[in-house]
Amino acid sequence: MFHLITMIGINGNQVKVVPNSSNILVLLDSTFSYSKITIKGNNTKIFAFDLPTYHDLANRGISHSLSDDYLTKTEREELHDFVNSLYNWHDKTPESKNLEFDGINLLSIMNPFEFHEYFLSNLITFFSIKKIIEQEKPHEIFVTERLSKFLDSFFDKKHITVLNDPNLTYEKGGQGKGFTADQIELRFNVLSKPITMYVSKKTYSKVKNIYENIICSFFNLWFNPTKNEKGILLLEFNPAAYKELFMNLNKTNKPIILLNRRRSAIWNKESLKILKKYTNCKILNYKKLLNSKDKKDLSRLKIKYQQNLQNLWKNEEFFANLFSKSGISFWHVVKRKMENLYYNRLDEYLEYLVITKKILESSTIGSIAMLNEVGETETTILKFNRLKIPTFLLQHAFLRYDPTTSEAQWKYDDQKLVSLKSDYFLVWGNSDFEFFSKFGIPTSKLKITGSARHDSFFTYPRTSYGSKTVLLALSPLTDRFGWGDTNSAIKYEEQLTNVINIIKNMSGVRIIVKLHPGENWHNLSLLEFFKKNYRDIPVYQIRSSKNVIQSSDLTINVNPNSLDPSTIMLESMILNKPTMLFSLDEQFKNLEYDDGIPIVSLSYRANIEKYLKKILYDNEFRQILLQKNKLYLKKFLANHGNASQKIAEIIT
Repeated sequence: MFHLITMIGINGNQVKVVPNSSNILVLLDSTFSYSKITIKGNNTKIFAFDLPTYHDLANRGISHSLSDDYLTKTEREELHDFVNSLYNWHDKTPESKNLEFDGINLLSIMNPFEFHEYFLSNLITFFSIKKIIEQEKPHEIFVTERLSKFLDSFFDKKHITVLNDPNLTYEKGGQGKGFTADQIELRFNVLSKPITMYVSKKTYSKVKNIYENIICSFFNLWFNPTKNEKGILLLEFNPAAYKELFMNLNKTNKPIILLNRRRSAIWNKESLKILKKYTNCKILNYKKLLNSKDKKDLSRLKIKYQQNLQNLWKNEEFFANLFSKSGISFWHVVKRKMENLYYNRLDEYLEYLVITKKILESSTIGSIAMLNEVGETETTILKFNRLKIPTFLLQHAFLRYDPTTSEAQWKYDDQKLVSLKSDYFLVWGNSDFEFFSKFGIPTSKLKITGSARHDSFFTYPRTSYGSKTVLLALSPLTDRFGWGDTNSAIKYEEQLTNVINIIKNMSGVRIIVKLHPGENWHNLSLLEFFKKNYRDIPVYQIRSSKNVIQSSDLTINVNPNSLDPSTIMLESMILNKPTMLFSLDEQFKNLEYDDGIPIVSLSYRANIEKYLKKILYDNEFRQILLQKNKLYLKKFLANHGNASQKIAEIIT
């Protein structure tokens, strides 16, 4: 049978390829521009490996399959657990001792969740391709440049044609962010439309340093250490989100020292205003801690560790065995990215360690508070804390409102995946205390404080727009658990469309949308979804959740996974708004509303229109929900409006 495949070739021009064989696979993702693609032939099978590719092929009426159909949920969970087992890979290398600085392995500074998402997504692609080839048994494969690296273990190179588009590189195709590209995502709103752009970490760091030097020098915001008074070190805090905590810490008259390597502590007007007002709160100019000798030593150390890194990567046999599963090595898939990543970050990690050592040995720190334990700033502090300065981890997210899901939730909880390293864990309420103590965190380490960043919610004024407003708070798909596949993204768009159309058919009801504030590939897809289908709906990403919740009459959290509910539901309850979870999870048990749960939790299979009308138009039902909000908040959240005071007392 004759097969004609017309594609964009290496020079970017349209070319015609006539395969010699009859069983052909075409593996496509969004790193290849196929706007002029033409494929004919009954024995040619096309596979889409991401959502943009699916949309493009579907819009053109091109028959295709999804790569995600070839891995089961059980297989994905096995890959998730396997990646977890690799977190400490750097300690297993023969060269590990040669990569230690003062007893700390340079490679261990990497955020394990950054590592996790990269490896898991690559392994899912790797084993999906393996199963596709096993089942389809092709004679010839046409594949994009990015996907071609996954084929080496399964298919003869002689029968592979790589599709390369010079005008759409791997990074430009949206797959090269974060771990692989060392880029920073910047987000802002123009009116009601979110804008996202990317800059390199080096560029961002330079701009950040210049900006901080100007502003902090002008307003006297730099910390000047003294030997007489020990201060409180806050790691990567946003003052605008923790205004009440800064106010209460300032009252202690102890120095409050901010160490922000990732995002500046004065990144916006509100944060600057807070630090100007609370004069005990100062920013640590960590770059100034390096004297001329330190800089010379760092230059020498850089050369030394660069050579040690080169020696490390030479051990091909070791890495091929270490990064393998089911007898198949995937080292060749991740090798180049791993090498480039650590070479690019070597300077940064060495500087982190030298500076951190100086900070902790300065005798100016009495306690340390942080919002996570996996960031590179937090990791270096925890690893170098040899003086045993008290450390406090503040809970910053999550809502555990359904006890029947706790076992499954623990499997994916941060504290299980990386274990608690701080001396104390300051949790929001009784439900979280019960959860963590149930799964083995000593109760002596757990302290119920409430949530400092939600103190202001209890006094936030009501705003009315004169019409019924539904807030759709969208939790994105994530690569963290291995469930963020194309099928799930398609289902998300279908169900979101259904919900929006139901609401639009209700007279006098307005819709606003709040995206998750974090960096995530699916957020970009959702932005495109609204641009294409619902330009009339305001979409916010960085706007305050307080603001969007208060301007609404109902909050609906559209969530792909019932095990990871959004904190915005708790925030909605604090602001005394009816709250709904609309779950896309196949395993979600509640088809209809359960009276024993404060949140109207519905499966996507439920009659959502029925409950929307009850909440918006049935005042009696609405009041029942609002009473439940008040009742359950006592369990979820302690010290309403006064959590900051409690936390300040504990960490001082």
